[in-house]
Amino acid sequence: VPAFFALISALSFGASDYVGGKLSRTQDASKVTATSQILAFLVYIVLALVVPGKFMWVALFFGFLSGISSAIGLNFFYAALAQGVVGVVAPVTALLTASIPAVWSIFIKGEKVTPLFLAGAVLAAGAIAVLALPSRKGKTIEEEYEQIEENIVHMTTRAWLLTLSGGIVLSFSLIGLSQTSSSSGCWPLIGVGLAAVLCSAIFAYLKTGQIFLSQDHRSPIIFMVICMALAYVAQLYAARSGALAVASVIGALYPIPTIILARVFDHEKMSANQTIGAFCALISIALIALS
Repeated sequence: VPAFFALISALSFGASDYVGGKLSRTQDASKVTATSQILAFLVYIVLALVVPGKFMWVALFFGFLSGISSAIGLNFFYAALAQGVVGVVAPVTALLTASIPAVWSIFIKGEKVTPLFLAGAVLAAGAIAVLALPSRKGKTIEEEYEQIEENIVHMTTRAWLLTLSGGIVLSFSLIGLSQTSSSSGCWPLIGVGLAAVLCSAIFAYLKTGQIFLSQDHRSPIIFMVICMALAYVAQLYAARSGALAVASVIGALYPIPTIILARVFDHEKMSANQTIGAFCALISIALIALS
């Protein structure tokens, strides 16, 4: 069950990112984010009222903490991307986001893991790292290693601090959700949505003087909102399923569906690294699910 919910979360986040990325090519990204988050918040309210669950202030608090962690962590991440090397920032952030909740679950909460899970987690970490590598384009393995070393050298101290801060803060988003009670139903999502709406709406208004996109983009926004709501619901149930390590590792594979959707609908060619990374990710999911 945790693996299933985590997989649904990763697939939904990946689909939402794909649509949001395409829309942001022609529209301001801050307005895309604000509009989708506000509409998703309305969905969370409906879910909280419809899905059986007890209203708890503590559930709203941890949900809000999760949402704030996501917002602050993403700001650190984007700042790191602007100042550092994408091929270093992206995998390090993803690995921290996946590993810190897993370590928390295993060493703090006492969750037991099997050799199959460990093998799947290592393979997933490898998949994340490989996905972030630049296309080889005829380079030898030696030249590729030299490129990686050069990328690391070009990372400034500030870029490293932003990268590490982003990964650490983002990891607390999942940990926050894991602290909510299953009896609270979908009420924690109210806290998540409130934090996301406040941060995204303020940022969009300060940047553009507006918050909402025009109704011309209704269809992609609706699809994006459905995917986002499904992703957060699945993430919530995965996080508090008692197997946070499973949820964090599989959930970190959300770039895979984005790459696949770009290949299918935009006919973007998958590099050798992306193909290998996707293949490793699928094997890792199978291993973790079997564990």
